[in-house]
Amino acid sequence: MAVFKLFTVHAGLVGGMIMNGLDIFFVVVLGFFLFRGVFRGLILEISSIVGLIAGFMVSNRYYMELQPVANRVISNPEWAQVAAYLGIFISVMFVVALFSVFLKKLLKLIMLGWLDRIGGGLLGLIKAGLICSLTLLVMTVFLPEEDELITTSKISPYVHTMSQNLARYLPEELKDKFMDKASNARSFWEDGWDELIGSKKENENNE
Repeated sequence: MAVFKLFTVHAGLVGGMIMNGLDIFFVVVLGFFLFRGVFRGLILEISSIVGLIAGFMVSNRYYMELQPVANRVISNPEWAQVAAYLGIFISVMFVVALFSVFLKKLLKLIMLGWLDRIGGGLLGLIKAGLICSLTLLVMTVFLPEEDELITTSKISPYVHTMSQNLARYLPEELKDKFMDKASNARSFWEDGWDELIGSKKENENNE
């Protein structure tokens, strides 16, 4: 967490608001996954997830049937099982990847490549939102109460809503810690917004 504080800046402004290190982390994550999603497209983004799930399920189902083949090459039965499992897993991911490349090219041929890229960008934003929410969730639970990295963040109030939804799946003890600290952080955020609005009004009056 000290890394965030080392990267706290006072020159980064968003709509006149000073960003701290946590805000910059959020912006970088959002930007990275958005552009990555647009570049890769929806098909490749989804296929990577489908490949992992399909590889896991097929490997669980058939690795024992492939083990006799692996035993011919690997004498150790445990390592033969590992090789059989990984062999199926990688093969399934490879097949899914090939299919996704074919489908992506097909979309380009029928002039729907733009739709693939927009969908990829949206999925990238969803991934980024989950990562940012999990980050804020973990930091809220384990950092000291009233930690400045969270309470002075300008983007955290927007990420906080999704973090609350994820907190439902925490063990009861951690969930209670999150709710208590989050409530305290909300009061800091509300005070911060009041001060910001007040200072803007004061500046407008002076002008």
